[in-house]
Amino acid sequence: EKHVPGRVEEIRHWFRTYKQADGKINEYAYEGRALDEHKALSVIEETNRAWEHLMQGRKNSELWLPTSSDV
Repeated sequence: EKHVPGRVEEIRHWFRTYKQADGKINEYAYEGRALDEHKALSVIEETNRAWEHLMQGRKNSELWLPTSSDV
């Protein structure tokens, strides 16, 4: 908001309406709050580690993974 006023709300709107035409419900993490830089980078790093483990075949039980019935 400091550098580009209104941009955070534009991004929220995009995520809120993304794929709604397909009947999907989009939910926000962290009650929809924008995270500070430190927390945002922490979430990105955590997600990247989970993705790397998934690609290596080391599944994390905390992640939702699609099954054949979800496709």
